[in-house]
Amino acid sequence: MTPDQATLEAARGRVEVGNPPGKRGSIGDAINWECLLVAASDGDLHLVTGDGDYTSALSKDRVKPYLSKEWEHTKAGEVRLYRRISDFLKEHFPDIKVAAELEKEIRIQALVDSGSFDTTHRAIRRLGQYSEYTRQQALDLLEAALANSQIRWISADSDVRGFFSALYNDHPDLLDEADAKRFEEHYSDEDE
Repeated sequence: MTPDQATLEAARGRVEVGNPPGKRGSIGDAINWECLLVAASDGDLHLVTGDGDYTSALSKDRVKPYLSKEWEHTKAGEVRLYRRISDFLKEHFPDIKVAAELEKEIRIQALVDSGSFDTTHRAIRRLGQYSEYTRQQALDLLEAALANSQIRWISADSDVRGFFSALYNDHPDLLDEADAKRFEEHYSDEDE
């Protein structure tokens, strides 16, 4: 929806008096909220956002009370907040597998693209909840273990070594002979 003049004016007014959502002097979130108030159907709103400008200061899993009351008054419904799309899909479409796979892909990509040791450790911690990877996912991860210096330089760290060793043991046929040798130089147990 392209906001009309009335919606833009309402958003400007919201910002001027300091009503949520948004930061003082920033109009973007205010325009989005005003568009929802104009265009959305009456009833409940399922809001998917990790943006703190919409969330309560007391609970990151609840929408700001002002917005909740405004929606209830204007649309006769409740605002249900979801921090991630996977949370929404899990609650409303529990049989769908897409959300979990998408989240896994995002976490894999975070490790593949890791630009720091801290990011590498964090990404491995987040991937720790998964026990199975497709062949392509495993190949992407194993290639990153060899190509990404931020991962390779800390290959002796127990979490990094443990993660990649287990992955390689589950998929020993994915790397060619030369890459398998390089991998083992960096990630095999020193005691072996």
